[in-house]
Amino acid sequence: AQPSAQESVAVGASMCRELVASLQGAWQNTDKPNEVYVVSDRNVTRLRHIRGPEPDVAEFNHILREDPLRARLQWGTKGKFVMQVEEWSNSLAELVKWREPSPEPTSGASASKGGGKGWRWRRLPESAAAGFLTPQQQQQ
Repeated sequence: AQPSAQESVAVGASMCRELVASLQGAWQNTDKPNEVYVVSDRNVTRLRHIRGPEPDVAEFNHILREDPLRARLQWGTKGKFVMQVEEWSNSLAELVKWREPSPEPTSGASASKGGGKGWRWRRLPESAAAGFLTPQQQQQ
């Protein structure tokens, strides 16, 4: 028997919580090594080392959104990007891709893997992440 819609949403919500938990910590943009993202709960801090000793810092509060219907995480209130885990290790995501969501399939059509826009993060070991964080962030 097929699970009910309520059961499916409950399973999706549980999966979303696991994804959020696996995303905590520091990440490096694979295409822009001077860009590091620190995930704390559903908040993300971006640090860019461009010039000088202090990084350019941008805070994204509540940017990570759960999509329990599709059992995935979205970036932003409108879900412009969705997270796809590409590599796991010890119950933690190690490499993730933020990509445009696939279009909803129409009758007779299959959905693609999403559009071309997006970015990839690779988890940073704590020792490497410390070089990107301000002293205040290191204390959190």
